[in-house]
Amino acid sequence: MLSAAASLILVGPKIAFGAGPSEDRMTPVGLAALVISTVLVLALPRKWVIVPLLLSIILVPGQQFVVGGVHLFANRIVCLLGCGRFLFNRGSARSPLVGGFTQIDKLFLTWAICRSLAFVLLYREGAAVVNQVGFLWDALCGYFLFRCVVRDAEDIRRAAKTFVPIAVVVAGCMVYEHYMMTNPFGVILGGQIVPHIREGKIRCRGPFEQEIIASVFGGSLVPSLALDYLEGQDCYRDRSGSLGDHYPVCIVQYRDICGCVRDWGALSLAAEETHAQHALGTGGGDRGSRPGNECAHLVHSGAR
Repeated sequence: MLSAAASLILVGPKIAFGAGPSEDRMTPVGLAALVISTVLVLALPRKWVIVPLLLSIILVPGQQFVVGGVHLFANRIVCLLGCGRFLFNRGSARSPLVGGFTQIDKLFLTWAICRSLAFVLLYREGAAVVNQVGFLWDALCGYFLFRCVVRDAEDIRRAAKTFVPIAVVVAGCMVYEHYMMTNPFGVILGGQIVPHIREGKIRCRGPFEQEIIASVFGGSLVPSLALDYLEGQDCYRDRSGSLGDHYPVCIVQYRDICGCVRDWGALSLAAEETHAQHALGTGGGDRGSRPGNECAHLVHSGAR
């Protein structure tokens, strides 16, 4: 047992690099969604970019092109083009990142680079380098894109409200999947159609890569949507002040959510950073709020 543990530490767990599909998995619906979401991300005003971004990430999973063995997921393409929009937009001297390049940004960037270097040094394979290029693409593009589009408390509300129709669609499809034993996302977009059954219980997944991720996704929406609703009630507003003072932040880390890594985690980190800037007065907010005391951190790591 000790030798096995030592081997795992020194060599690392066995990972089958390049085990994904060797050909394109892009359906007509997925291609149309890619084109529409790309146009909207590039053309809409900054505050509305979050809407098509979240819709495409969650409701159009797994769509990809395979070029020379490299998997180009549709959501990676959308995130990259979205980052390019804000990076090369010279029409304004204002930084696309609220508060500029902050300490949290530096920590996130340092963590991502160190994580990738450690992974490559552990496996010492060319395929590991390709794998970590994909990881950095997902993590950094997702994080900084959401940092660009989530700048204040109103943007956080808009993101939370965007999850309402998404949750309704996902819930309806999962109910259908449960009773009809057919996953509508698998039928329309390709992938697994028949749900797993464990100990006689049907395990529905909807648009997600794994059943547990579906439950974590739904659970992580509860506090945000509940407080967004309560903020509109006069009795709650009188006692608690604004949403910016009490908004919980869930940092949810997904390994494989609709083919795009950590976009919801990036949204949460961006929301926390925006909230902190708001509280410090750099975002025009109340200097007396204390966001750090009110943040709830939920970390979930799935297996690729």
